Amino acid sequence: MMRQILKAQIFNYNEFINQDLSSDFYSGALKKSGFNVISFQEHNFDPVGYTALWLLGESHFALHTFPE
Repeated sequence: MMRQILKAQIFNYNEFINQDLSSDFYSGALKKSGFNVISFQEHNFDPVGYTALWLLGESHFALHTFPE
Protein backbone atom coordinates (compact mmCIF):
# COMPACT_ATOMS: atom_id res chain seq x y z
CA MET A 1 0.00 0.00 0.00
CA MET A 2 1.44 3.38 -1.00
CA ARG A 3 1.07 6.16 1.54
CA GLN A 4 0.02 9.51 0.12
CA ILE A 5 2.46 12.37 0.79
CA LEU A 6 0.62 15.33 2.30
CA LYS A 7 1.79 18.92 2.42
CA ALA A 8 2.16 20.24 5.99
CA GLN A 9 -0.49 22.76 6.97
CA ILE A 10 -0.92 25.01 9.99
CA PHE A 11 -4.42 25.71 11.25
CA ASN A 12 -5.36 28.50 13.64
CA TYR A 13 -8.61 28.07 15.57
CA ASN A 14 -9.90 30.47 18.21
CA GLU A 15 -11.98 27.96 20.14
CA PHE A 16 -11.35 26.06 23.36
CA ILE A 17 -9.94 22.56 22.88
CA ASN A 18 -10.94 19.88 25.39
CA GLN A 19 -7.59 18.25 26.10
CA ASP A 20 -9.03 14.92 27.32
CA LEU A 21 -11.10 14.47 24.18
CA SER A 22 -8.33 15.80 21.94
CA SER A 23 -5.62 13.40 23.10
CA ASP A 24 -7.91 10.37 22.71
CA PHE A 25 -9.27 11.59 19.37
CA TYR A 26 -5.89 12.38 17.81
CA SER A 27 -4.22 9.24 19.18
CA GLY A 28 -6.96 7.13 17.60
CA ALA A 29 -6.92 9.08 14.34
CA LEU A 30 -3.14 8.77 13.99
CA LYS A 31 -3.20 5.01 14.62
CA LYS A 32 -6.19 4.51 12.31
CA SER A 33 -4.34 6.46 9.59
CA GLY A 34 -1.45 4.00 9.78
CA PHE A 35 1.09 6.08 11.70
CA ASN A 36 3.41 4.39 14.17
CA VAL A 37 2.93 6.26 17.48
CA ILE A 38 6.20 5.88 19.42
CA SER A 39 5.36 8.10 22.38
CA PHE A 40 2.99 10.76 23.65
CA GLN A 41 3.70 13.69 25.99
CA GLU A 42 1.43 16.46 27.24
CA HIS A 43 1.74 19.45 29.53
CA ASN A 44 -0.71 21.90 31.12
CA PHE A 45 0.47 25.46 31.61
CA ASP A 46 -0.47 27.67 34.55
CA PRO A 47 -2.82 29.51 34.49
CA VAL A 48 -4.03 28.23 31.10
CA GLY A 49 -2.64 26.51 28.03
CA TYR A 50 -2.01 22.99 26.84
CA THR A 51 0.51 21.33 24.56
CA ALA A 52 0.74 17.75 23.37
CA LEU A 53 3.25 15.93 21.22
CA TRP A 54 2.94 12.58 19.45
CA LEU A 55 6.30 11.23 18.35
CA LEU A 56 5.69 9.15 15.24
CA GLY A 57 7.93 6.70 13.45
CA GLU A 58 7.36 8.84 10.38
CA SER A 59 7.64 12.34 11.94
CA HIS A 60 5.65 14.07 14.71
CA PHE A 61 2.26 15.65 15.42
CA ALA A 62 1.86 18.56 17.84
CA LEU A 63 -1.12 20.33 19.38
CA HIS A 64 -0.67 23.69 21.15
CA THR A 65 -3.17 25.97 22.82
CA PHE A 66 -2.43 29.40 24.16
CA PRO A 67 -5.20 31.89 24.80
CA GLU A 68 -3.33 35.09 23.96
